[in-house]
Amino acid sequence: MSRTVLALALCFSWQAVATAQAPVLPCTGTETLIDPLFGDLDDGSHEVSLTAVFPAGLSLAGDEYDEMFINTNGNVTFGDPFTGFTPNAFPGLDQPTIAPFFADVDLRARGGTANPGDVLYCVEPANNRVMVTWHETVHFRATSPTTSFSRVNTFQMVLTASTVCGVDGAELQFRYEALVWHAGTASGAGPNGICPPTTVGTTCFPAVAGVDYGDTLTAVQLPGSLTSEVTTRLLTDSNVGTPGVWEVPLDPDAIPNCGDGTVDGSCEDCDDAGESATCDIDCTDAECGDGVLNTTSGEDCDEAGETADCDRDCTPVRCGDGLMNAAAGETCDDRNNVDGDGCSALCEAEICGDGAVVGGEICDEGRETRRCDDDCTLVECGDANVNERAGETCDDGRETATCDADCTAPECGDGDLNTLAGELCDDSNTDDGDGCSAECTVEGCGNGRVDAREDCDDSGESATCDLDCTSAVCGDGLRNLTAGEACDDSGESAECNADCSSARCGDGIRNETAGEDCDDAGESATCDLDCTEARCGDDTLNGVAGETCDDGNTTDGDGCDARCRVEPDADAGVDAGVDGGVDAGVDGGVDAAVPPDGGMDAAPEAPGYAGGGCSTGSSGGAPLMWFGLLLLLCRVRRGVV
Repeated sequence: MSRTVLALALCFSWQAVATAQAPVLPCTGTETLIDPLFGDLDDGSHEVSLTAVFPAGLSLAGDEYDEMFINTNGNVTFGDPFTGFTPNAFPGLDQPTIAPFFADVDLRARGGTANPGDVLYCVEPANNRVMVTWHETVHFRATSPTTSFSRVNTFQMVLTASTVCGVDGAELQFRYEALVWHAGTASGAGPNGICPPTTVGTTCFPAVAGVDYGDTLTAVQLPGSLTSEVTTRLLTDSNVGTPGVWEVPLDPDAIPNCGDGTVDGSCEDCDDAGESATCDIDCTDAECGDGVLNTTSGEDCDEAGETADCDRDCTPVRCGDGLMNAAAGETCDDRNNVDGDGCSALCEAEICGDGAVVGGEICDEGRETRRCDDDCTLVECGDANVNERAGETCDDGRETATCDADCTAPECGDGDLNTLAGELCDDSNTDDGDGCSAECTVEGCGNGRVDAREDCDDSGESATCDLDCTSAVCGDGLRNLTAGEACDDSGESAECNADCSSARCGDGIRNETAGEDCDDAGESATCDLDCTEARCGDDTLNGVAGETCDDGNTTDGDGCDARCRVEPDADAGVDAGVDGGVDAGVDGGVDAAVPPDGGMDAAPEAPGYAGGGCSTGSSGGAPLMWFGLLLLLCRVRRGVV
């Protein structure tokens, strides 16, 4: 459970009253050890064992403690002793601390007088608790027996092993019997232990009460702490309805914050920031008979059942209200105050049970039967009269958390839906996987609980769980965006890679279904940019593979050779001395060495071949053989031969 950050004021609804004082509890039981801790001492500590009540150690603030230190100055600490005498706000300490009244207590005798007060430690395994009592203690430098020694504070801390929020923890109770002084003189108080109003918080620091987990976050500070009202508030207020009594549940890692308007997990059933028609002040569901008075829900009283003052429907006892209250001495209640009808005006049975139907009796079979209740009325489930012979195991007058509408005890699988007992469904069995679980909760993907045949249930898609409550796995055919899947086609497809990323040439993943021979996330020595195998003659230039050209074939002599290398210009290979000295690469095409008597101009420029470098025109009656040679030269330059 994660740490809980609480406000500095304990979030309960305070119930102020006019009277004060809650007597400290006596230490009783044969297994109880009463240990006077301090003698003539001012600031000091004494280590005591907790194992008699907390055999596995007290779990608090992330650690287990077998011992605690009882400190003179109105507090106990865990891990180390603490001798500080001037209080500060909670949170604010660097170790777990429980303080019923953290102030400067002085236990030293003065002027030959008896020791002013003492501190007692009590272990009660039978009651599963330990107690520390500061009895009739005075403040620091309370020097005058006639004045200050009569001004004493008596207060107590009770620590009971208990289950808190579903885990082993403790219930803490503070009890205040007498409080008259605020602080010691070293903390700024006057000789009488009172802080003048103008000095509070500046030069005088009254006591603080509460719990500090020592983590700078988790703490509870009771009302009035560090103010001049501390004695009055602690004595006359309460968070449980009893003046001078305060209770705080101690979860190992947090302090339930009842009253903040937010339901704290398993610690609270509800939290409406105070009493409401559906929520009690202690953050449990409002229900008559739970022992918590809830006037908003219409309760006049609630004593956790029938008592001499309170009926089981949480109304005051009244003869004639139709509710027989045995605790109040009623043996009948026929909804009137008329004598002679079987039930007297005092709600005492007159003749019911004698076997004769008389007066206002509806039936009388001499005893309770399957037909007749013991109040001589016909058996009826819901009449608030339990008739075991008729098969009733309970009858609360209506459906409650402890009784079904058919007057049987609630049981998951009995086919009787009881929402007050926490059932969300009841299909007459305790089988999982049929829509209603063995705990009578509604099954279904998306409800946040892993039901039968579900791998997971995160109330929707998550990085580890698909929308159909199966584990998120690439290749399961379900696209899970939260898990980073761009697609999921149950394997490789033309649009989706095997790792559930979108298929794309150049993504570095070879996808054969998409027609890729290779995919090196770009051009490589073995793979072209179009994800085909790099091959000379594939009409795709691949510079990484060493190609300087690729004309779609592996034929030499066409400008790109069989190894995809650019070839030199074709006319560069014609011998400059070909039969008669024709130059293969000079514009004009005729070698200057051609004999002039051949009738060929060294650089003929026939019409239509201006600058063409090849002339077929004759000049001066050149012989035919030179004309043919010139024609051959032109064909070579133009790639004909």
